[in-house]
Amino acid sequence: MNWLRSAPGIMRGVYWRIAAVLALVGLSYIVFRLISPSFPEIYPGAIFFPAVLLAALLGGMWAGIAATILSVLLSDYLIFAPVGSFTGKSPSSVLFLTLYMVYGTSISLLIEGLNRYRRRLAIAHEEAALARERSRAEEESRRIAFQREQLRALADGLEKAREEERTRVARDLHDDIGQILTAVKMDLMWIDRQVSMGEKEVHRRLESAVELINEGAQSVRKICSGLRPAILDDLGLGPAMEWQTNEFSSRTGIACRTTLPPTKLGLSTNCASAFFRIFQECLTNIGRHAHARTVDVSLFREGEEVVMIVQDDGEGIRDIARAPSLGILGMKERAQSCGGELLIDSSVGRGTAVMLRIPVHSNLSKEDGDARIDR
Repeated sequence: MNWLRSAPGIMRGVYWRIAAVLALVGLSYIVFRLISPSFPEIYPGAIFFPAVLLAALLGGMWAGIAATILSVLLSDYLIFAPVGSFTGKSPSSVLFLTLYMVYGTSISLLIEGLNRYRRRLAIAHEEAALARERSRAEEESRRIAFQREQLRALADGLEKAREEERTRVARDLHDDIGQILTAVKMDLMWIDRQVSMGEKEVHRRLESAVELINEGAQSVRKICSGLRPAILDDLGLGPAMEWQTNEFSSRTGIACRTTLPPTKLGLSTNCASAFFRIFQECLTNIGRHAHARTVDVSLFREGEEVVMIVQDDGEGIRDIARAPSLGILGMKERAQSCGGELLIDSSVGRGTAVMLRIPVHSNLSKEDGDARIDR
């Protein structure tokens, strides 16, 4: 009976419904004429009622009512005496036709009500299914968002631990190894003064050893600066960026122009570290890929945000959306961890511009909420 469930949709056109009503009623009249000689006592309603029922099922309420009216007219004119006239019918014939009209109309209305109830029920089921699906999607979205927040919190914790470890290692290298090298250098210089002037080879070896110690001390300072520049903690973000720019320019030969603020910016320790690491990654990408001649660096405060713009005149990035760079992903993740955003604008042959915005009062933990290190 699945065809009955979709029956109202079978006949959607008015002309098709009219044709179906005529065909069903006409077929019922032919059947009545064929079997009435063998069953003279049969009522026309027994033959015409299936036509009314099928018309209501297939065409809806109005098709059923039309089939009822057509069946009554056909019976009144061609079946009940006197045939060929709508007047002069017996009271029993009039009663039959009246009851048939009421019955057929009632059946059509009942079927229409059942169809509407079925449609409403189907719509309710669809809405319930959509609501369940939406609920599952929202729950899945909340679960994914919660996991993303957990991963971000873990990444922030790891980054903070790494910065702390870098600071500790840099301090230990500077204090311990630096002091040892200084002590060894002082001892060698003392020995050099005690050796007689005739021992030229000894003096030469001692001078060479002192030079090696000086190179070692310089390497230790360079390693310490790479791990955690002391200027970032001592003087702040602006001077640290200026120092990093000078180091980059002297190493690569790329001219750098800087515009840095003369006043404090008010970033927390974590955000200042993230700012500086993003700036380092920008310079690293320029040195590796851009083939630029000049770099412009700007750092300023705009309302409640600290803004950095790094722009080069290099080759640019062909498709920034598809650039599979872990460095860019890392910079964006650092910016998001501080509640900021990183925007990259690049076109082939016109260079690349990186803009970083971080709110001043973002990501302030209880440990470093009052620690302001930058200028």
